[in-house]
Amino acid sequence: MDASAPARPLFVTDDPRLLDDLLRLSAAAGVEATVAHHTAQAITEWNRASLVVVGTDLLSALARLDPEPRRHVLVAGPGAHPHGAEVWEAALRAGAEAVLSLPADESQLSALLTESAHARAEHAPVVSVVGGRG
Repeated sequence: MDASAPARPLFVTDDPRLLDDLLRLSAAAGVEATVAHHTAQAITEWNRASLVVVGTDLLSALARLDPEPRRHVLVAGPGAHPHGAEVWEAALRAGAEAVLSLPADESQLSALLTESAHARAEHAPVVSVVGGRG
């Protein structure tokens, strides 16, 4: 990924049904996302992404890698039922802010994807030019 390119959301999942839902929501939000089908791919894009959505299918494997703490990490999984304790524990280890169930939480995820498209970089280079004379 080009370092000068705008930050994009990162979807970390190998579940085709979950990925279809995530891509549909990102398209509706007008956001192009990066997809990582393996945790090794996710780690390389981890700090560049404007938002990270980790599927419950790869959550435990990602949490074992102990990714660098960052803001805007979510966990998403299929089903309307609350996720079990193991999902919540892995979500905390991965630094997730929320665990979402699809399709129940689609509107919340869609809003966060839209917001991520307008996110500003937290750190940016600053150049100052001062005229001098004499």
